Amino acid sequence: MGILDNLKKQADAAKDRAVESGEFEVGVDVRHRAVVASLRSIHSFLHDMVEQLYLVDSDIRVDYSIPEVGTISALQQGRYELQAVTRGETEIQLSYHLFKDGDSRFEVSADVAEMLQHGLRENGLWVVSEKNAAQGGALAPLVVKSQIPVRFIFQEEFSDGTLRLRIENYETPGSQQFVLQPDQVNDAFLDEMGKYILRMKNGFMNKLKARVAGMKPDEEEDLLDSQGLPRTREMSNSRIMSLFNREAHLYLAYNDLIRELSSRSPEFIFGRASDCDMVVPSEFASRQHARIVFRKGKFVLIDQSRNGTFVKTQGGKEVYIQGEEVPLSGSGFISLGKSASVSNAHMIYYNIQ
Repeated sequence: MGILDNLKKQADAAKDRAVESGEFEVGVDVRHRAVVASLRSIHSFLHDMVEQLYLVDSDIRVDYSIPEVGTISALQQGRYELQAVTRGETEIQLSYHLFKDGDSRFEVSADVAEMLQHGLRENGLWVVSEKNAAQGGALAPLVVKSQIPVRFIFQEEFSDGTLRLRIENYETPGSQQFVLQPDQVNDAFLDEMGKYILRMKNGFMNKLKARVAGMKPDEEEDLLDSQGLPRTREMSNSRIMSLFNREAHLYLAYNDLIRELSSRSPEFIFGRASDCDMVVPSEFASRQHARIVFRKGKFVLIDQSRNGTFVKTQGGKEVYIQGEEVPLSGSGFISLGKSASVSNAHMIYYNIQ
């Protein structure tokens, strides 16, 4: 808890300096305090849970699926560790392992063996190469150490008053990222999260998925689960790597139209022209008004219009750009050529997960 106490002191000191300079805003301070309070609640809950797990002889067994490789059966879940760290931004990390004695040996398509090995290593799995394996065959050996690292990482996002949750290697190798509102972190949320961590019957994922605006929970589940992947023999190397990189997704909603972008999507164009990816028939919009690209881990909005583009994060200030670019974070609204307001019928809602 010490690091969060220190964070609060830093926030109070920053507020005092801002008050003295006349730059302080009550709304910003309230959002900061809400984020800190949520981090405190999460840390306190996980701290107590880990303490009890060291006293209780829990026997959690997991069959762990590695896409396009196979399944490691009867792994034991344990070796829990909780950390609070600051690297520019405050993080709370719960980590544990799925483990058993020995290695697991698989045979995979020789065409994609190297990429699979790279993807697994990128996600912290220990993959062993067999130097004496036969060359030129249709199949290649892949030996995986039965030690799977799992992490839950909570990170503050003071700029828009939210938290990020990244879950790594829980069911399969790779990560998923979610946006949390501070008021979402209540006793019921923490209880469902605890059940999820301990692999008990729970509704934790439904609570997270229901945060995407513009969709009912059941419709969103259909959207998120509809990303069918072709079999290994049909995959390019980039598609193989996509199995291990699921954390960057951007959802855009305009009237009844919903679009999903990922870190692997090509650039996405807004504007009045009929060939745009999202057609916005506003008198203030240019034919090809703005575009979104994924660069260095972020979705970036680039204006290329006469009237400029307005971006407003939920709970944050509106930003105006013209011939410039701005990274998107959290959730909020994009408006082409006109300020985002209730009377604006052409606002685009965005949500990053």
